[in-house]
Amino acid sequence: MQAIIYDPQQTNMERIFSDPGKAGRDDDVWHAIQSQFREIGFELYTPASYQGRLQDVSWVIFQNVPEDFRPTNLRRRVKRYLKGFTSRRSFYQKCLKAGLADNLAVILYEPKVVADFNYDKGIHKHFSVVFTWDQDLISAGRPYSEFVFPQPDFKALKEFVPFEQRKLICNFSANKKSSHPEELYTARIRTIKFFEANCLSEFDHYGRGWSQAYKSWRGAVDDKQSIMSGYRFNLCYENARCSRGYITEKIFDALRAGCVPVYWGAPDIEERIPPEAFVDRRQFPSDTELLDFIRNINERQWQRYMDAGQHFLQSEAYKKYTSDGSFNFLKTGLLRTD
Repeated sequence: MQAIIYDPQQTNMERIFSDPGKAGRDDDVWHAIQSQFREIGFELYTPASYQGRLQDVSWVIFQNVPEDFRPTNLRRRVKRYLKGFTSRRSFYQKCLKAGLADNLAVILYEPKVVADFNYDKGIHKHFSVVFTWDQDLISAGRPYSEFVFPQPDFKALKEFVPFEQRKLICNFSANKKSSHPEELYTARIRTIKFFEANCLSEFDHYGRGWSQAYKSWRGAVDDKQSIMSGYRFNLCYENARCSRGYITEKIFDALRAGCVPVYWGAPDIEERIPPEAFVDRRQFPSDTELLDFIRNINERQWQRYMDAGQHFLQSEAYKKYTSDGSFNFLKTGLLRTD
């Protein structure tokens, strides 16, 4: 049996291949991908769960560019140098020592606003396959290969909360910052503050890293779907704009919850998700005009958005974003013979 190691970086994700009974949403996707690889004769491990010889591994897949390549200032360089006397080799260095230089792949999950060095093409030369959602990179050909943010298989809600029983709008996001010109964190905060000032009784917002300074903040939650289903609309601002293909879980979370997304992010979103299924934030010059629009949406108009969204989730187009699609992207990139 041939082995593939997937290195998710986060230390709390070792469970993704070892404890399916307690897996969360992201973990469920990777359990499914592991099962599909097993069916074609490959076993998928994390670095901690693999017990064989590293030189026998078929592929190693890194989630984002390894920390070895992260640019550092002088202070960090000194700290890393001094630490090097006592710390063990990084996993990337172990792979090189095992002779796997031609068997390394990387998935560029994070956008430039989070990890700008992810997009250094000089770094990409160190990997035989670079999986990415970035359509501009994909169009360049090898070593770039398409991949998307994998979503859980769609499980339809048994019933939806009636239109008249729902609050107007909600937001689910962590509080983050970036100085990158493509960031949307600032726009998200601006909209949250506007809704607090102009429709506080109709708006709630959830997520980590916020404080009671935000009057609409209701804390962090584990079950987004059940809570989001009590709202007509959900703010779906990506972390970044101007990145073709960058579509994360935000819009899919809203659709699965039976909530109409108010989307701002990927400039090619309408090529991937039917424009009838979401409100395009780019069409509104101001938050005032956005608020006026969603307040004046009647039940019949809102239901058309809902129906389009639910139809998309049942379509072949959505399968690209599920574990089936992710498996096919990985298999195509790793096992191609050209």
